[in-house]
Amino acid sequence: MDENNKQYFELFTIRDVPVFLHFSSVIALTLFFLLWLIDDFSYFIFYFAVFPIIIIHELGHAYYAQKLNCNVNSICIYVIHGLCNCDEADTLYDNAKIAWGGVLAQFVVLLITTALVLLFGFPQSDYFSKYILCFQVGNIGMLILNLIPFDPLDGKTAWKIIPLWYRHNFKKDIKNPKDSKKSVSHLRVIK
Repeated sequence: MDENNKQYFELFTIRDVPVFLHFSSVIALTLFFLLWLIDDFSYFIFYFAVFPIIIIHELGHAYYAQKLNCNVNSICIYVIHGLCNCDEADTLYDNAKIAWGGVLAQFVVLLITTALVLLFGFPQSDYFSKYILCFQVGNIGMLILNLIPFDPLDGKTAWKIIPLWYRHNFKKDIKNPKDSKKSVSHLRVIK
């Protein structure tokens, strides 16, 4: 991605990876805010609950890509999805690990949030209570959606880890085919 592109705003940088927000997310946020002013703030809360889940998901991909010595160029956040722009892993098995990274990051946050709610209960504030509920429901929904084994979702690559794990542990690892862009799901692979 061209960092000078006016369609993106840099949110922050983490582990030398810039995280960009697409302008469409700002428009969506503004629309949800206007809906909140007109009717109810549930739309606004839901978007603010789902937005960090998208970032967490993409950071999970970036973490595993870096752990596997793949260069992560950037993360781009859109209205309802994100993209982790990284170099191609050496093996299909490693690509499957990267695909699982987003879902695993979400799952860790889900466990932490659930533990906090079980320990302390839902917040007394109606706003924060709705936020936590939307955060949990949105997280579970995105977990399930991302594991569906079809393009462009992570499940297309992630579920390949089962037969690849067997081959990786008991046979020779399989190198990526030349057209591996198709096998990396919604991760943008740069050669």
